[in-house]
Amino acid sequence: MLGISGNLTLPSKTMGFVDHIVGQVAKKIGASSATFDIQDLGPYFARSKRLGDLDLSARNIVEQLSSAAVLVVGSPTFKGSYTGLFKHFFDLLEPSSLKGKPIILAATRHRAAEKDGAGNLLATPPKSTPIVRSGKAP
Repeated sequence: MLGISGNLTLPSKTMGFVDHIVGQVAKKIGASSATFDIQDLGPYFARSKRLGDLDLSARNIVEQLSSAAVLVVGSPTFKGSYTGLFKHFFDLLEPSSLKGKPIILAATRHRAAEKDGAGNLLATPPKSTPIVRSGKAP
């Protein structure tokens, strides 16, 4: 069971949300778990054009993701979409690494939406669906 949060802000409500889901599901199915934040991918992640460009620590996270039985992926949303670095992470992956893998999508609202009184912390990731269907990402 592995979770990854696409938020760069610390502390992160998204990371807390993803970690909570991972913990609850892992407990229910009796699995070990780990949760990572996009920052855990290191300083070369944003400039990486392929997996081989990542440092050893980031490649280790990708290997754990590929071998995980279940994934929880989460991103803060702003204007109805996920973060660019979150998408970039999944663009680097081989589509086959996610094929047939159960994936739980999680999203939180951007802080600006909260300040505007836009409601709850939980948001629906409407623009995530096309990526999910393509098999390119979660």
